[in-house]
Amino acid sequence: MQITNLPKKAVLNKCNQLISRDECKNIITLNSLMIKNAWHNFELAQALNKASLITSDSVGACLASLLLDKKLVYRYPGIEMMEDLIKQGWKVFLLGGRRGVAEEASRKIRGKYPYVKICGAHHGYFKNNEEEKVISKINTLKPDIVFIGLNIPYQEIWIDKNRCRINAELLVGVGGSFDVISGRLKRAPYIFRITGTEWFWRLAIQPERIRKVIKLPLFLMETVWRFLKNKPLL
Repeated sequence: MQITNLPKKAVLNKCNQLISRDECKNIITLNSLMIKNAWHNFELAQALNKASLITSDSVGACLASLLLDKKLVYRYPGIEMMEDLIKQGWKVFLLGGRRGVAEEASRKIRGKYPYVKICGAHHGYFKNNEEEKVISKINTLKPDIVFIGLNIPYQEIWIDKNRCRINAELLVGVGGSFDVISGRLKRAPYIFRITGTEWFWRLAIQPERIRKVIKLPLFLMETVWRFLKNKPLL
């Protein structure tokens, strides 16, 4: 499975087409750390390769696609895809984040777009023995789309494991988007986003992210190594 090279508008049209089909599909918004994890986590790699559609969430993913798959792809951050799909009028459910975050994100979205159809929300810190109850809640509400914001690599593995059990047309992994939408975390200014230096902004406001940030140079080094060995992205 490769990252799609469709531009944003075409990706949005593709999403709408996937929703109109019967079985549940899933979209992965791929970033650099997810790729690095997949290179060393067979279960995650399998989950990525079974996805219905993969888009690039980061500049690093775009670069890796260009070097390893010889494909120029467009960046479409998950948070932007989420907002664009919500504005389409689909019935959606938010799953993920700490307690109260998904609910607060729902309120912020409704305040911005009063016509949206958010049928429910649930935090992502549920235990294994609570999973059935969470899925049952989603299935009762029958959303068109479930946006899922869990930690890497658990998010994509969980989606792959449960997509056939969820009564929805589309599952979209959006990572920490709920934190930003809810206002608990400020999104990087535009200049950082277009230059691919959002990691620097996040590190400045969240110094505890240093353990994740130091993996980015390792990702770049491994990308170059895989390029020299003529290995594919996924």
